[in-house]
Amino acid sequence: MSPQVEQHVALLPSDVSASTRRRALVLAEGFRLQYRVLRCAAETFNDVFVLGTRNAVPLRLSSFCRRFIPLVGTRFSDGDDRRINQVCDEFGITFVLPSCLASTRFLARHRHLINASCFPVPSPEVFDQLDDKWRFVALCGELNVPHPSTQCFATRDDLLAAAASGEAPMPAVVKPLAMWGSAGVLKIEATDEIDKLEIDYQPILLQAFFPGRDLSAFYCCRQGEVASSAIYCKTSRELEFMKNASIDQHARRIIGWLGYDGVLGFDVRQADDGSIAFIECNPRFWYNMNLVMIAGLNFVAIGSDESVSAGDHPNDLTAESVTRPWALLGKLSTPWTLTASDWNALSHHLRDPLPIACMAIQRLMGLYDIANGLQL
Repeated sequence: MSPQVEQHVALLPSDVSASTRRRALVLAEGFRLQYRVLRCAAETFNDVFVLGTRNAVPLRLSSFCRRFIPLVGTRFSDGDDRRINQVCDEFGITFVLPSCLASTRFLARHRHLINASCFPVPSPEVFDQLDDKWRFVALCGELNVPHPSTQCFATRDDLLAAAASGEAPMPAVVKPLAMWGSAGVLKIEATDEIDKLEIDYQPILLQAFFPGRDLSAFYCCRQGEVASSAIYCKTSRELEFMKNASIDQHARRIIGWLGYDGVLGFDVRQADDGSIAFIECNPRFWYNMNLVMIAGLNFVAIGSDESVSAGDHPNDLTAESVTRPWALLGKLSTPWTLTASDWNALSHHLRDPLPIACMAIQRLMGLYDIANGLQL
């Protein structure tokens, strides 16, 4: 047995056979998003292990983390497939999951080298196409998917020149091609504001501002077919679930065209008249997936079930809305107002208090690290 792995082995109770337990390994380069994946995986598998970098160490606080195994280095890279195979062999793990953008990209490139089954992910080419906001805009244009007018500038000087010549639509949103967590995203009302912007990235995307409310649409897919989906509007207090035939129609066109495998989400804006615009795409798990699970749809469970086919889980949501954690805390002073969904959410959070407390402290202290454009 490898010394690196042996120090993390925990003996199973004598009446439990490892061979009869479903065991998963979560690949993690951070904490907050990765924790949501861990909680969804814990409802799917008997034991969930985490192979993670230093930034993922707080995951070991979770009672749902069977064992945290440190990864040498700050990110998953070439050759780490051997480490994954080693860990899976030592612990009897049969399924591997990504948990963020970087680990999804790693699996897309290396899953053929991993002996265990893997959560479905897109091909590297499809992943890179959707993760690049400019290439996603081009795809929307090709497939007649509604999207805001968008321009890409190689440098800040090119953007300033376009603004000076009146070629930059206003109001607009300035953003990088491939960051997440709203990193680098700025709204500007007039061209004279561009010269004052502090932009430390390039190329620079300039997208006409589309007024309306923000909607999120997430899909679990296999080979271009949708197994399940959830569309919601996130307010300051809750996730409000809804149906939207127009969003579904356009999303399924993209998914089918690409033959997409795995989970992906679309940021969509909806105007007061009901018209929509696709803003960007996220080919990965997302922050509110555990709240969607509370409402009845566990995307990890659906994607991990190889017997699932298109349309098997079209409408498994059991709640019209789910209260967000901070709003739920506020409702505790009037417990008679708590709904069945609120009680389910409260139980979800109280079952694992240490990571929840850790995230609350980080939020209060403003400790939201950004590394290479990725929120950790």
